[in-house]
Amino acid sequence: MRPTSPFRYSGNKGRILRYLESPPFDVKRVWEPFLGSGAYTLSHRLQGVGIDRDERVIKVWKWLQTATAEDILDLNRWYESQEGPVPVVEAPFPEGAQLYLRINVCSAMVGQWSGTTTYPQHSLPVAKTLRALPLIKNMEVRHGSFEEASPEPGDMVFFDPPYFGTKGNYKGEDFFDPSTILPVLEGWNCPILFTYGDGAEEWFPELEWEISAVINVPRLRGGGTVQRREWVAYLNWPQRMDTFHLFAG
Repeated sequence: MRPTSPFRYSGNKGRILRYLESPPFDVKRVWEPFLGSGAYTLSHRLQGVGIDRDERVIKVWKWLQTATAEDILDLNRWYESQEGPVPVVEAPFPEGAQLYLRINVCSAMVGQWSGTTTYPQHSLPVAKTLRALPLIKNMEVRHGSFEEASPEPGDMVFFDPPYFGTKGNYKGEDFFDPSTILPVLEGWNCPILFTYGDGAEEWFPELEWEISAVINVPRLRGGGTVQRREWVAYLNWPQRMDTFHLFAG
């Protein structure tokens, strides 16, 4: 499978997609309650509903849903014409386009909101974005919390919450209490693919976890890489006879 995303960095899940189960054969729509890059839905070419509490993420997606190929090329021509670092607010484009710049070329580690000035050494992912544009238009995106997802028969959920306790830019405890997750999942009577990093068994001991991949991730402070395990739990998964069922009956 070729990972599909409009962004240079689509999170670790973009790197491990080939190790994850594809949606069950009868699934027509995927919910991503933590939308981010939307890599799971886009890579499987399915209709999707994405929810994210970060309004900036939603603004980027909304802009991409209306952007044309020429809009992307115009943005890239402007970016390549700059002779040095430029604050994205000075870019003569709509806010969504400025945020697209920011998430792609405004930090040492792309994919985070840690910078507001362009890094000339980074390039925009023009080809990736152009490939993703037709699929993005098949997505519904909403600003809100994961609790607002309401999957129906024929849907599945790709559940990839922020990691709790991290010292990086993604701090799950800033957004919600991990104890609120399982009660919400119990209300979704559909296949759920739950991914998490190290700490999965400690934070969610009720679930049956397996290691999906072991990957090397960059270490921003000190250089080099650090090895990390990626975990997955399949809930109510009809393609796996030994899958864990969250619901009785």
